[in-house]
Amino acid sequence: FNAAFAGASAEIHNDREAALVAVSAAGALLEHCSEDVRDDFAVVATAVDSFQGALRYASERLRGDKDMVLRVVGRHGTALAWAHERLCHDRDVIVEASKSYGYALEYASDELRGEKEVVL
Repeated sequence: FNAAFAGASAEIHNDREAALVAVSAAGALLEHCSEDVRDDFAVVATAVDSFQGALRYASERLRGDKDMVLRVVGRHGTALAWAHERLCHDRDVIVEASKSYGYALEYASDELRGEKEVVL
């Protein structure tokens, strides 16, 4: 199924329902979806629930969406690497990511790395 979706037509890659089925089986298939589909919150949420690294294939808008990023970094702090840079200045995001990945602070702004409440 994975190879079939990856090699499918642009029409299939732009089909929301087909994308939902594909990314629920393998979140990394988000890479093959159209830009419009990669900007669909439900499709991307399904993809990151399946594979945290799928965040890297999400639209820039969704990589900057705090709810989307919190959804994935709470379980997989390493996904912070693919979040929009401005979220590295967001205390809630950094603290949540640090709970599952202690090294998440490497993505935090200098200001947040200097706050005792964030570090401890």
